[in-house]
Amino acid sequence: MGKIKNRIGHFFLKFGGLSVLSLASFAFVENSYAECNFIVKAAIQIKANNTPSLGQMKKDFTPVAGVEGGCYRDYQNGSIYAANKTGAWVVLGAIQGRWNALGGATGFLGMPTTDETATPDGVGRYNHFAGGSIYWHPCIGAFEVHGLIRNLWASMGWEKSYLGFPKSNETPTSDGQGRYSEFQGGRVYWHPTYGTFAVSDAILRQWADRGYEKGTLGYPIEQQKCLAPGRLPCTQKFHGGLLAQDWNTVDLRGEIARRGIAIRHQGDRPTCSVHAMTFLLEYAYTTYCGLHYQNLSEEYLNHVANLATGRTDDGDFFSNILAGYNKFGVVTESQLPYQATYDYYHFNLSNELIQMGKYHIGPYAKMTGTWIREYAPTPGLSDAEMGQILP
Repeated sequence: MGKIKNRIGHFFLKFGGLSVLSLASFAFVENSYAECNFIVKAAIQIKANNTPSLGQMKKDFTPVAGVEGGCYRDYQNGSIYAANKTGAWVVLGAIQGRWNALGGATGFLGMPTTDETATPDGVGRYNHFAGGSIYWHPCIGAFEVHGLIRNLWASMGWEKSYLGFPKSNETPTSDGQGRYSEFQGGRVYWHPTYGTFAVSDAILRQWADRGYEKGTLGYPIEQQKCLAPGRLPCTQKFHGGLLAQDWNTVDLRGEIARRGIAIRHQGDRPTCSVHAMTFLLEYAYTTYCGLHYQNLSEEYLNHVANLATGRTDDGDFFSNILAGYNKFGVVTESQLPYQATYDYYHFNLSNELIQMGKYHIGPYAKMTGTWIREYAPTPGLSDAEMGQILP
C-alpha cells in the first residue's frame, strides 16, 4: 500500500472571463511499491531457473501491495514470492491454496521464508512464513499453525512429537477466551491467563467427556507429566483439578460419538470380524487423518481379504482382513455399500475402485498386527496379555 500525503494545491480558475484565486486541499497517493525492483526480479528468476518443476510462466512480475520490495510471479505449478527482507521462495499446491485462503502475503502469515519442503519423516510438506507455518499431510490436507501454539509444538519436536501433524487451523475455544490447534495426537491450547499447553489424546478424551474448558476442570495449567518420556501413566493439571490416564477405565463411547462413527449391523452374514476391523480402521483414520474417514466400507474389506489370500469366504480372520487392507487399502461406505448377501464369484471390484483403495495406504497408513491370543476359549485378557498392548 502506498503512502498518502496531503498537499495544498494553488490554482487560478477562470470563469466567465474573470480570474478567481482558489485554494483547495487534496490528497494524492505516492506508491513506493508500484513496481518490482531489479533485485527481487533477479532473485525470482534465479529461483525459477533452479525449480524447473514449476513449469511455464503464467503471470509476469507483480508487486505485492504493502510489502516493501514485495513481488511475485505465477507459474503453471505454483508461484515464487520475493521481498527485500525475506528472499525468494516457492509456494505451491495445497499449501498455497490454504495460504491464499488466509489472505496470502497480506494476511497474518505474511511472506514465505522457505520453499515448500519435505518434513523429516518424508510423509508431509511445509512452508514457513513470516507469521507462522502451513503443514500438509497426504490424508489430512494443509493447515496453518502460528504464534505461541506453534512455538510450543516446535519445542516438542514439530510433527515428530506425539502430537504429529496439525489437523485444524488455530480455532477459538467455545467460551471465546482461548485458542487451540488440533493435531493427530491431541491439541494445544492457549489462554491469555494460564498460558499454552499440550493435551494428549488420552487425557483429551476425558477432558472432553467433562465439557472441555467450559466444564468444571477449566483450562490446562501445566504440561502433562508421565512416568517417563513417552511412557504411561501420565497426568495433567487443570484449573479445576487433575486428570490421569487410567487404562482400566477407558470408555470410548463419548469419543466415538464425537467422531461421528456409526454403529452398523452385519445382518445375517458372518462378517463380525470384518465389522470389527472396519471400526478399528475408522477410529485409526479419524485420529490420523480427520473426520472425513468416519464411514469405511466393510464390503470392500471383505472382498479384498479374499483377493489377497486366495479365499472365497464371506467374513474372515483378522489377519486375512489385514492382509487385504495392506495390499488393496480401503474405500468409503458410500463408494461400496454393505450388501444383504455376498457371492464371491459374482462380485467384481472395478479397477478404478481398487486404485482409490490403494491411494489410502501410503507408507504412513500401513498396519501391522500381532496375535496375543489367536483363539480365546475364555473371555478377556490376563494382566500379562494386556501388558503387551499398553505402551
